[in-house]
Amino acid sequence: MLFIINPIAGGDRAKNIHPLIEEIMENTNITYKIVYTKGHNDATRIAYDAIKKGYKTIVAVGGDGTINEVAKGIIKAGKGTLGIIPGGTGNDLVRSLNIPIDPKEALQVILTGKTKKIDVGEANGKVFLNVASVGFDSEIAKNTEKIKKHIKNKFAYTVGLLKTLITYKNKKVEIILDNNVKINTNLLLLAVANG
Repeated sequence: MLFIINPIAGGDRAKNIHPLIEEIMENTNITYKIVYTKGHNDATRIAYDAIKKGYKTIVAVGGDGTINEVAKGIIKAGKGTLGIIPGGTGNDLVRSLNIPIDPKEALQVILTGKTKKIDVGEANGKVFLNVASVGFDSEIAKNTEKIKKHIKNKFAYTVGLLKTLITYKNKKVEIILDNNVKINTNLLLLAVANG
């Protein structure tokens, strides 16, 4: 079992879960390893390489972004099981899958071996597990990422939201449906959800 920790997820919340993982895993007969991400898309590469080396379960320790990156690596490898220990600020996917928010409880669920199949969505070549959105929501995410360079805690999202509220303009989009019907419109938000 490989644990991939994003050390900056949740304002260091994910990094602080490391000792708990070691404490619990040392009392099992399961071989495990813990690694830290160092940058964007690092978790995807680490997960993919781990599956190719024979790891069966890859556990994402972080927020929705970390979970998505780990999932991309598993999907690219074509096999493997994704475990999730929530360490982010929003933890939207965790909530929709009814995974415990408490890291200790989430790890206990993983150790039971209980799995749940979920659909994977794809939009413009990018996979998503929870939601893909265009407009207001994605603008908040973009602004929050910029702000995280200066504010390293949960307030980055609040500042990103406020900036978006002040500066956001509706987006002009073209939506092409499966039957080739085209819809051109201005919108605040378009979301495709899987939860």
